[in-house]
Amino acid sequence: MNWSALFSVILAARIWKNLPLLFLLISGYAITYHKGDYLTILIALFTVSFSSAFMTHLNIITDKELDAAKKPDLYKLLSQDKKITKTVLIVELLVVALGLLLLLLTGAYLPALFIFIFTAVAILYSYNFFIPGKEAENRLKIFWWGHFGVLMIGYFSLWLAGYYCGEPATSAYNHKLLFIVFFLVSLSEYSLFLVESSADSVEEKKLQLKTMVAILGNTRASLLAIFLCVLSLIGLFYVRSMADETLRLWIGFAFAPGIIIRLLVEITIVLIRSAKLNYLWRLKVPDVVFNGTRLYTLITLFMLKNL
Repeated sequence: MNWSALFSVILAARIWKNLPLLFLLISGYAITYHKGDYLTILIALFTVSFSSAFMTHLNIITDKELDAAKKPDLYKLLSQDKKITKTVLIVELLVVALGLLLLLLTGAYLPALFIFIFTAVAILYSYNFFIPGKEAENRLKIFWWGHFGVLMIGYFSLWLAGYYCGEPATSAYNHKLLFIVFFLVSLSEYSLFLVESSADSVEEKKLQLKTMVAILGNTRASLLAIFLCVLSLIGLFYVRSMADETLRLWIGFAFAPGIIIRLLVEITIVLIRSAKLNYLWRLKVPDVVFNGTRLYTLITLFMLKNL
């Protein structure tokens, strides 16, 4: 066993970068959980963890050319022993399948459905299996609509998967309004991801990709991101005006602060004029903000649920 190669593959899963995805799942669960009812969410977390690792590994492989200039080390981590890399990818998929099966066997049909949807779009993001022979060439991330659609569906699916890991109480709040909140929060997070992606605008233009940052360029894509974040914030407070007391509390203390912080960070990034510093902010700061704002929402929802 080439333990060094195996460790490199595990390192390439970029656990720090994928951790915020688990925060979405747990946050959805925080709204509907009952004390002692943990089995479903534990299986869901187990499944999404391996799904995220597979998604990341696949993305590194198909983005070899895109990452060649600024992040060549990512592909090197997976190319030390291709047999081990292939084995790990197969194991990850099998574990995801096992997790989905366990959810179905325990009667958690909706969490299984939404995690399956998340996994499917995450794969399509890097590998379009609907087009045999041109799977990487037509991966959805290279099209602006595919990039937007995958992220929005993926984020929203994780919120719903976590939400249905618990037992929704229909008398406590308006489900439709809550789902709109999930969508608006996801939109604000997409806007931050768009700012982060704009750091690769030059490389994406050279490769003639059809992404938003390749079409609009660094600055205009970032301005679009700010507009989407403002739109999500306006929508959130409009929903709050129609919500009951419980949902208004969640919006005011758990959801709105995260969107406001993302908006302020996006504005700061756009105002930075130094090219070197600008790239650093776009590459590093969004990861910290994703982790921080999602963790804040998660903790606040649990605290409000226990009041």
